[in-house]
This record gives sequence, C-alpha cells and structure tokens, in this order.
Amino acid sequence: MAKKVAVIGAGVSGLASIRCCLEEGLEPICFERSNDVGGLWKFSEHVEEDRASIYPSVFTNSSKEMMCFPDFPYPEDYPNFLHHGKLQEYIRTFAEKKNLLRYIQFETLVSSVKKCPSFLVTGQWEVVSEKNGKQESTVFDAVMVCSGHHVYPNLPNDSFPGLDQFQGHYLHSREYKGPEAFKGKRVLVIGLGNSGCDIAVELSRLATQVMISTRSGSWVMSRVWDDGYPWDMVYITRFASFLQNALPSFLSDWLYVKKMNTCFKHENYGLMPLNGALRKEPVFNDELPSRILCGTLFIKPGVKEFTETSAVFEDGTVFEAIDVVIFATGYAYAYPFLDDSIIKSRNNEVTLFKGIFPPMMEKPTLAVIGLVQSLGAAIPTADQQARWAAKVFANSCTLPTTKEMMDDIDMKMGKKLKWFGQSQTLQTDYITYMDELGSFIGAKPNIPWLFLTDPQLALQVFFGPCSPYQFRLMGPGKVGWGQKGHLDPMGPDSKANQDKSGIERFKGQYFHSRQYKNPEGFEGKRILVIGIGNSASDIAVELSKKASQVFLSTRQGSWVLSRISDNGYPWDMVVHTRFRAMLQNVLPRAVQKWMLERQMNQWFNHENYGLEPQNKYLMKESVLNDDLPSRILYGAIKVKSRVTELTETSATFEDGTVEEDIDVIIFATGYTFSFPFLEDSLVKVDDNMVSLYKYMFPPHLEKATLACIGLIQPLGSIFPTVELQARWVTRVFKAIEYLLFLYNFEHLVNLPFSLSSLRFGESQSQILQTKYIDYLDELAAEIGAKPDLLSLLFRDPKLAVKLYFGPCNSYQYRLMGPGRWEGAKSAILSQKQRLLKPLKTRALEPAFNFPVSLLLKILGLLAIALAFFF
Repeated sequence: MAKKVAVIGAGVSGLASIRCCLEEGLEPICFERSNDVGGLWKFSEHVEEDRASIYPSVFTNSSKEMMCFPDFPYPEDYPNFLHHGKLQEYIRTFAEKKNLLRYIQFETLVSSVKKCPSFLVTGQWEVVSEKNGKQESTVFDAVMVCSGHHVYPNLPNDSFPGLDQFQGHYLHSREYKGPEAFKGKRVLVIGLGNSGCDIAVELSRLATQVMISTRSGSWVMSRVWDDGYPWDMVYITRFASFLQNALPSFLSDWLYVKKMNTCFKHENYGLMPLNGALRKEPVFNDELPSRILCGTLFIKPGVKEFTETSAVFEDGTVFEAIDVVIFATGYAYAYPFLDDSIIKSRNNEVTLFKGIFPPMMEKPTLAVIGLVQSLGAAIPTADQQARWAAKVFANSCTLPTTKEMMDDIDMKMGKKLKWFGQSQTLQTDYITYMDELGSFIGAKPNIPWLFLTDPQLALQVFFGPCSPYQFRLMGPGKVGWGQKGHLDPMGPDSKANQDKSGIERFKGQYFHSRQYKNPEGFEGKRILVIGIGNSASDIAVELSKKASQVFLSTRQGSWVLSRISDNGYPWDMVVHTRFRAMLQNVLPRAVQKWMLERQMNQWFNHENYGLEPQNKYLMKESVLNDDLPSRILYGAIKVKSRVTELTETSATFEDGTVEEDIDVIIFATGYTFSFPFLEDSLVKVDDNMVSLYKYMFPPHLEKATLACIGLIQPLGSIFPTVELQARWVTRVFKAIEYLLFLYNFEHLVNLPFSLSSLRFGESQSQILQTKYIDYLDELAAEIGAKPDLLSLLFRDPKLAVKLYFGPCNSYQYRLMGPGRWEGAKSAILSQKQRLLKPLKTRALEPAFNFPVSLLLKILGLLAIALAFFF
C-alpha cells in the first residue's frame, strides 16, 4: 500500500512536492487554505490574514530560463522576467498539465500536525484540517511543509523608540497595494530589501518626498547584465562558482566588490554595505540609482528615534513632517500548526539538515520544502528539495545519523556566517546546494563524462548558465529535451518602427505625444507608441506600469543610454570631455565606429533588444532612458518594426506581424518648426530645414540684426549652448564683432549641413544636431571666451588637467574673456563635491579597500623584469 504524504501549501514548493511524491509512488494529499494554487504569487487586491501578500507591480528577480520547473519550460514568447500574473498563469498551467489539481483540497486550513502515539515505530503524523467550519483528523506516513516564509510580518516596534508617539500612519510592506494613496505624501521606507526598494521607487513618482532608511546598506543590481542578458544567466555559472571557491578570499572578495560596483559606485549613493564582501542577497532594482540621481529618493542611515511628526537618524539628521512610515523589515518564519520542539530556531537559524530535515527526529518523515533562500531561483531549488525528500520517504535514500547531521549543520553554519553574515543564515550558495542535493539522488551533472561523450554540452554546462535543465540530464527524472534546453538558451528578440497608413479607419483613440500628461486612464489598455525618441521611450515606459501591453514601433532604431555612467556619475560628466572630443576628431573613422558601437553596447546588446539603429555609426542623439531595457526584458514593452497598415482595431508591421485589439495609438513623431510671425523670406523653412549661419543668423540679410537662439540640437546641454549663442549675438548687435558681416556668408551655410549629414544623417529630426564641445568652442572663440589650455597648463596645471580630462561644463566659458566670472575656477574644481552632496545622504566610514589592482600591476612588472633579466 502506498504511503500517504500530507503536503501543506499549494505554492511552487507544494506543487513540486506533489509531483515528486507521485514519481516515487507515494500518495500525496495537499491542503491549501485559499481557492487556487500559486502561494506567494496568487495576487489579491486585499491583504488576507495568514497568507502571503504581494503588490500589483511585482516582477520576478529570476529570469524564466533559470526559474522554471526542470521538465516544464516557459512558452518561448514569455518575457524573460515575469509579472506576477504571468508567473501565476505558468504555475496554474503546470498544475493542470501535470494533473496535480485533483490531489489538492482547496479552502482547507491545517490547524495541527502532531506525532502519532506510535511515531517511534511508524513515524506517522496526525494532521487536523478545517474546511467550512468542520474539522477532520487524518493519519499520514509523512508530512511536507510547504507553507512558505512570507506570511508573518516582522514589525520590530521595540527597535524604534518613540514609534508609539508617531502621529502619522505606519504599516508593514505586506499591506502595500499601490502608490495612489500616497500621492503628495512624505514617506519613509525602513528597509533596503527588494520590497523596500520596489515600493520606494514606485512611490517616488507620486509622493512629495521618499526616503529609505537602512542600517547596513546593500548591493543593488540591475536585472540587465552583460550584452543585455538577464543577470542570472551571466552570474550563475559553474565557472563563476568554481572561481569563487578556488581563488584566495582576498582576491575573490576584491573581484566581487568590483563587479558589484560595475554599474555605479555604491559608496557615492550611500548604499555601500557595511561588510561589502559578504555574499548577501543583493537588491534587484533597475530604477533605484536613477531615482537617487534625480533627487526623488534619498538614502538615510538607521532610525534612532521617532517623534510625533519626524524621524531622527543615526547621523543626527532629521526627516520632518512625515505622513507615512512603511516597514519593509521582512518576515518571521513560523509554523503555528507544529509543536515548537519539532523545528527549533537558534541564533536566527532554523536547525534543519540541508535546510529540509529536522535532525533530532526519530524517524525522517517530516520535511520543510522552500525555506532555504539560495542566491538563485526558488522553483528549481524547491523541486530539487522535493525530489530528495520524496526519495527519503520512499526509502530510496537514507539520512545520516543525528550526530552526523548536527555536525554538518554546525559546519555549514560557520561557512554561512562567513559568506552571508548573521542576518542571512537561511541563505546558501545556489550551485553548491543544488549539486549537493543532486548528488544524493544521482542527478548531479557528471561534467568529465559529458566532456568525453558530448563536449559541446559539457562546455555549455560548465561555462553557460546553470539552469534547472542541468539536473534532468541524468539520473532519475531524466528528460529527453534537457540538452536542447541547454544549447538554445533564450534571449530577448525583436525588431524595430512607424507609419500612419489607415489611421482614418482606426476606431480606437489616437493623439500626438504632446497631448500626453500621465498614465492615469490607460489602465489595462493595449497601446502602440510610434517613435523611438526620448518622449516615446518615456511615455512607453511609464504606460507599461499601468497598461496591459505596450508596443514601441520604430523605423530606424536608436542607441539607448542610461543617465548613470561610469561609477554612477551622470553620463554627460563622463562623455562630454575635451579629451574624448579630441579622440573623435583625430582617430580614423574605422576606429571611431568601433569605439562608438562598443560604448553604446556596453550596457546591453541593442541587437538582442531590437533597438540597434539601421545606421549605427551615425552620431545621432541617443535616447536617455534608465528603464527601457528592463521593461523590454520584463515583456511589458515589445519593440516592433515600422507600421505598414492600420485597421479598425489592429496594426500590421513591416515584418508581417500583426498586433490585434489596439486601444490607443500615440504618435511620438517629433515636431516641425516654423516662424509664423516672420516673413518667409527672412527665415525660410524648407522641408524642416533652415539656412542659418552658425545656426543663428540668416546669411542673406543686409544687416545682422536678427538671430534665432536655441534652434539647435547639440549633443549636450541646451543651457550653456543658448547662453553662448546669446553672448555672441548681443556683441554682434553692439557692432563689436561687425567685421564678420561685411560679406555675404550664405555660401558657408551649406558646409555645416553637409558635415552634419555625414555625422548625424539626413533625417529631419537630426538636421539641427551638432557636436557639443566643438560648437561651444566655436562660439566662444568669436567672443574671446574659449579656454586657453596651453596657457593654463603653465600657469595652473591642475585647472588645465581638469578642463581637458574633466567634464566640459559652462563654467569653462567664464574663465576668461568678456563676462569673466571670478568663481569659475572654484566651481570647476569643486564640481565633484557638489555632485556627490545630494547622493551621499547616508554617511559612511571611509572603507579600506585592499589595492589588488595595484598588486597585480606590481606582480606584472616584476614578471616582465624577471623575464628580461633572466
């Protein structure tokens, strides 16, 4: 007779447990208190007691190829990071396809799990369940606890003196359901985990002010990694795991910290962890750095105390007039249906062998599935745990003695404290843990054997992402398509573009982007945005948080840049330097093209996202958007090619694909310019082109007494550009620079346009573009305000170096000549200090970083010297 197994909870852990029990010939009965599968991922508009609760905007932190059930891949067209609704759809489909629903008793609460009187002999359990007010007691041969650990909020009131006096509203993050109720509020979020950051970022768009308080800081990672691939497909590899375990700790720590600081320098943003070398679970947020850089969100240290209306932080600063405090302080794990003696906790560590089995049990007939927090995906981890536990229940595997299990727990505890710290003792290294469980059931990939039998697959297994398919390549539960899953990892794919054909037939709403004000009213809509400029991208990203689906149609594609550049500095302070401008002007065109493409693809591979420009070597203005790649990766935005035809409800694209049920079309197709108050003969606009000397003066006028200011698109800031234009124009009007206009310069106007078409293309939207520093220097030279670098190099070398290698800002054009400003030098030398002032709102002690890079350079020089002399 088959053994009966009680499975408590029908989330991903519960479903994995049911399926694994069936594979081992066991008889599972699952108890689920709600009316559906999904557990944590079953969204509800309301907070339900004793149930996990998520907010509407939750996306997964693991990508689809890394978080599937090992023998049940996601559909190919699913986005790489899933909205909770999409994941719930996948979970429900898995339960249906695997015929698991018939083993689940929905709307049934487990109130008690106790050892039977004969437990020492039989290992059986008495499970008391409740449904519709009626209790039922059933005896089971084994129990699998799959109730999760995001149920009971940790609200540490005692840790915050004065909270009882606070007159505002406070709540735990599990009660948060959307930003609308916080519009115009001053909000303090306590906690720097994933929920805390997601909520703070979302609120920062509607609230008056948002601050995050953190005691220990955290590494913040983007989901978008090398070449735009999901972070876990790049980071979670056997090769990376091998290096982490094989390298000396000081070198491994240095590499880890260096990698974590790749996108931005955490110290500058007040986010640096107190112990940066610990492998704590990082925060995954694609928007947090840019929100800090934009000043809509501030990072503060731990809260020392509350007053009636404010919070005093550990550094002595105060946040006044707080309306709401949100505690994103995690969860306590508890099993109210179990006796406390069964699953013990010591020093924040649940004492479980391999995070699954209570070691002190006389019979190994109870397992906890899904409690471990590995630095990887939860679904394959729970599946691997359930496979082993089911085999133990079926007597196919045996456990060590109690002493051996306790010794293993103590040894692992020491390693966990070293790698993850005291507060993260449920964490474990993903690949090491998965391999350990895999070895117990014969499912760990045998790489040496694979190398002999299938070298291509062996290389993919070792150097490629450690996906769930690896653990179905061999042993029990082996599936035939595992190899294909490895050799064809999924990546984002799409093309790019726009047209108006058939707009008169379209029955939905359409308008130009200038009429767009906010995303309210577009909830649940399917929206097509035509264009790929800054407005189009901003609107598409904003709508993607509310709409059902957003499509972005582009004819030519575009480079997309983040506002955050090297070490977290603003992009223009890194890009706009005289040194870079010099390289652009002196390097061969072929080298420039290679450097441009490499720089633009540094963040993500535009080709993989369907965004690569048709002529990628033109110096067209890039789209600045910090969120677009991640929204594409989530599937919230789909990039499409040019629209060839519109019907009443659909759009047909150049690649032949059709998107049905379009509700709204937004034309972000730019602007034409005209001067209706001027005679056409004065400033003639022909095909959106206008002939102006230096983009200002009509060259055919007898007197230089009319100028257009700001009719230009420099690849840089408009403020210093128009200021220099105005300075020159006013001097011309005063006849100080009159000699330039004794002749007709109409023949010189075409030269900039011919150069412009070579650099930027012939598109109407690009015809007014010009190189930023070259143009500013050109104007400054006319009025004697161009910095004399050679002279400065002898008189003030420090300032000269700053001017040449540092950001080319407007202060440089007030150092000399007419309009000279005495404070210009000081402003140039102190610009970094002013940049960091609004970012470093959480004071940190200067961290000592071992100069590994210097050591490596010294060792390299020594090696060269030894090779030369010996």
